[in-house]
Amino acid sequence: MLKAELHNKLPDDTRVALDRLEDLLTSNLLGSLTYLPAEHVLLPWLRLARAYPTHNTEALVPDGVLGARVLFWPRAGTREADALVLLRLESRTEAILVECKYESGKSNAAIVEDSSGKAQGDQLVDYWRALASGNIRPSRADTSATVIRGVKLVYVTAHGTMPIADLDESWKRLTGEEPSLARFYWLSWRDLHSLVTQEPPTPTDESQRNLRRDIAALLERKSLLRFRGFDSLASRLPPVSATPAWREHWSLPPLPFLPPLPLLAERGLNTSNEDER
Repeated sequence: MLKAELHNKLPDDTRVALDRLEDLLTSNLLGSLTYLPAEHVLLPWLRLARAYPTHNTEALVPDGVLGARVLFWPRAGTREADALVLLRLESRTEAILVECKYESGKSNAAIVEDSSGKAQGDQLVDYWRALASGNIRPSRADTSATVIRGVKLVYVTAHGTMPIADLDESWKRLTGEEPSLARFYWLSWRDLHSLVTQEPPTPTDESQRNLRRDIAALLERKSLLRFRGFDSLASRLPPVSATPAWREHWSLPPLPFLPPLPLLAERGLNTSNEDER
């Protein structure tokens, strides 16, 4: 699907819809990262996540990660998240629940109150409660993992800065609830581009280099990259020749178009006749 999107091979009747599906972006970008060494792109990208609220000083990715595995579309309570990243450490395994957005906002249902008076329907709130209760289950496609507890939530969007309004709205609906092991973080798709285009820390083979180029091309196609100054735009503009194009074929510049002389004379005659009248 990554190549199909890069080469405009998606069916005409579905291209517009697919461009807006977070599932497609998750598959093409996050899914592609699973074929690269985790320490090259995935882990450095996750380390760029910012905590919310800002007084949370715990890093999304702890020190000492020995490996990472990504499970796609796990169940979080009654909802389905986009991915679950399992981080293998020396003495334990930590997990990160990932919710990806592109052009849409939170997928909220009608906000209602349950029997205890708690608001239900806010997507991030529902995830938070699933995290707090340990109600996270892998998808049916992956039956090797069991119920996972104590995970963190990262909200991935196309914004250049943290979408404070979305997070504030959700956090206010949690007012008064007991804190838990669940943590909120925000991460931008735009931070991926610099990571896939920079020199990897260890040598890679040709297939990995090609995959990095494809990921970078898709991010550029969707304008998911940070502004890197006006100099960075030069490579994306068509080349401008120092020699005018007409000099390649003629020694003199082309003359402006003029009507034939008989036509000019005729026009002049008609004009003079009208003046005489």
